[in-house]
Amino acid sequence: ADLLGYSGFSADNFLIQPYNQYLDFTTSFTIMFWVKDWTDGKNLMHRGTYTRNQNCSFHLYNDGGYDYRLMLSSNGSDEKNYEIQLSTNLSGWHHVCFTLSGGFVRGYINGEEHRLVGSGQNSYGDARFDGNVFSQATHKSPLRIGQGVVNNYAPFTGSLSLLRMSNQAVSQEQLKTIVNDESRLFQENAKCTLEGDAVSSDIIKAVDFDETMQLLHVGTSSGRSDFDGLQRINSTTTAVTTAISASNGLIVEQ
Repeated sequence: ADLLGYSGFSADNFLIQPYNQYLDFTTSFTIMFWVKDWTDGKNLMHRGTYTRNQNCSFHLYNDGGYDYRLMLSSNGSDEKNYEIQLSTNLSGWHHVCFTLSGGFVRGYINGEEHRLVGSGQNSYGDARFDGNVFSQATHKSPLRIGQGVVNNYAPFTGSLSLLRMSNQAVSQEQLKTIVNDESRLFQENAKCTLEGDAVSSDIIKAVDFDETMQLLHVGTSSGRSDFDGLQRINSTTTAVTTAISASNGLIVEQ
């Protein structure tokens, strides 16, 4: 498949994004990603220092009971944890999402909401988080992906793809659409790139959407790429230089 994934993490081999002010979430966010072989006792990511409970905003960890755990802090030291409880390590690619909005934390697997438990749960069974997520504006801590601060950093040993974050909470309806559209990219030999060399010939020259067939046609100097949703289902190698017009399955290009 064309889709890019990341694996091979270790104590010395991980992804890092230097301090980014746009990750200073306050009272709402979305963290979502596709993951494979996230086994118990392994960290996926953290934002903070290398010392637990010290200037930490959030981190993600699969605990010893197989639970996907999000940990949040409003002051950098006191953590609230929110767990999607599982009975075993999940196999195969699957989508994981955590959101915060209106003081509530929610967790999803493959677009389906799971009840969260942990220290962030109140007496009514609600997963609450009050206040703002701890900001790194002062400490300038980076985001590290592929390791964390629990269990001697315990690097992530699985595979990761399509990690995204936002300062807004995605709705469950939006999430179901995302999961449905993106799941097709994890099929064997699935295509998702434009026809041609990504370095020299991926400049889009023309584009048109066939409303009858619900297909998008994109032309570059290397040819035409036809997309059903996010998946490329066909391509040609005749250069498109000016225009594409598509209707009811008929495609005219110049």
